[in-house]
Amino acid sequence: MAGKIVQRKKELFLAAYAELGTITHAAERVPIDRKTVQNWRDKDPVFAAAMAEASGVAAERLEQEARRRAVEG
Repeated sequence: MAGKIVQRKKELFLAAYAELGTITHAAERVPIDRKTVQNWRDKDPVFAAAMAEASGVAAERLEQEARRRAVEG
C-alpha cells in the first residue's frame, strides 16, 4: 500500500514539475518536502530520468510563452 502511495506522489510531482517548472512549486502542490524529491532522485534512476524529461517539458513551455509574449506583447 505504501508503495502505491509513493508511486502516486511521484507521478503527481512529475506532472506538476513539467507544468510549473520548479521543484519548490511542484513539491508544494503535491504536497511533499523538497528533500523527499532529492531522495527519490538520488535513489531512483527511473525517477531521476523522468525528472530530467519533465524539466525539458517545462523549459519548452517557458520558451513558448516567452516567444508568445515577444510576438503578441
